[in-house]
Amino acid sequence: MKENSKKNIIFTVFVSICLFAIIYGGINAINLSKVSKNDDASLNVQAVISEGLYLNAQVQWEYYYTKCGHTENVTEEAENDMIGKTGEEIASIYAAELVSYEDDKIVLKKTINGYCPGHYILKKSGDYISIYKSVSGSEELVLFMKTDVSFSLLSKDLKAEIEEGKAFDSIEEFEYFLEDIDT
Repeated sequence: MKENSKKNIIFTVFVSICLFAIIYGGINAINLSKVSKNDDASLNVQAVISEGLYLNAQVQWEYYYTKCGHTENVTEEAENDMIGKTGEEIASIYAAELVSYEDDKIVLKKTINGYCPGHYILKKSGDYISIYKSVSGSEELVLFMKTDVSFSLLSKDLKAEIEEGKAFDSIEEFEYFLEDIDT
């Protein structure tokens, strides 16, 4: 009987060790599976983020103005509609040429049929002539200064030139031009 009792104890210990090993191994396998799934998810999120322009990325614009031949460089933070997009997508949206692209910086070149903001543009405004300034990165002009010079008093050649837009490099250059008109 002692023999059976000893065998039962050994068998019980053996079964207990096996059960412990199975339970411990199963718990570790479940935990490893959870960790593996979380790692996959974080890798996927990183993959999505690295497939486009990052939040707070820099955008460097190279604006080339055809009417004066000048280039203006402007650096700004990326617009919301740029985030997560590739360089080609952004260039297409903004009708620009892609110069270079990294996930945290993009360089775009845009050709503008106008004068750069460094010029003063004389144009007809109603019955008079006025000075305008270019808006950076666009062909848009904003009124800078009105004059009391009547458009009708100008020569035919000067009228044609001013209707197209006559550019000056400085306000002083424009003032000299006005003095010449008055004489």
